[in-house]
Amino acid sequence: MNRKEKIIVATMPKSGTYLIANILKEMSIIDCEMHLSEYQYSDYRNLTPEEKIANVVDLTIHEPLEVAITKVMPGQFVVGHIPYTLEIDGLFGDFSKIISVRHPRSALVSAMRFEERRIRANPNWLSGSRDWVEISCRFEKMEAFLRQLGGGYMSEFKYSTLWMDAYPSNVVQFEKITGMHGYDNQVLEFKRILDIVNCNHVLISDIIEKSLWMPTPTYSGSISNVDECWNDNCEEIFEHLGGIELTEKLGYEPNLNI
Repeated sequence: MNRKEKIIVATMPKSGTYLIANILKEMSIIDCEMHLSEYQYSDYRNLTPEEKIANVVDLTIHEPLEVAITKVMPGQFVVGHIPYTLEIDGLFGDFSKIISVRHPRSALVSAMRFEERRIRANPNWLSGSRDWVEISCRFEKMEAFLRQLGGGYMSEFKYSTLWMDAYPSNVVQFEKITGMHGYDNQVLEFKRILDIVNCNHVLISDIIEKSLWMPTPTYSGSISNVDECWNDNCEEIFEHLGGIELTEKLGYEPNLNI
């Protein structure tokens, strides 16, 4: 890697943001430990994964993107769920860009599990949208989550399609990174990441072994299984939110076979 280079990992929520961070750290690229959005960022420096979950409100710094990115130094990377506009793209003009995506049904199930963890860890988080957490039936819980929070997540998912259009060669899929499509595809996806950041002096097999399944702020311990909590009502909400069209734009088959 050119040590003068900076990297932005612009991810669809629940598509391996911190998994990719682990991969980059295994390449000796420095994590500046900020999570960017358009008008604020989370400052995660010197905190454990548990502290990052429990204290998310207290860790929010209200600064616009053009100010926040000045804190990223050469040889560092930063992550975030960031909308795409030409103006925002211009702010990242000297950054290498990694865009990660995931099948949106799977990402929504993962988001539900993540938000449940975050709500239970922080009594002030989503104070007006918490009742779904106490539903015992996992299908009804998923349906209630989609009704309350699904629209917001789907809006963020759509950012990724614009980043994909702008940088089609810089897109990686969560399913391939994690080996769900086989080892050969996993190796190719890791190679894509290495090529993007100009780091070709490492063994991909070593990076895979060291970076996967390590603790992160958002990893729940297993990959989400859509079949365990997705029913016809969930699918109806998903389709109403534009899920079929989004799935195709993200490069996935629109059916339920994830």
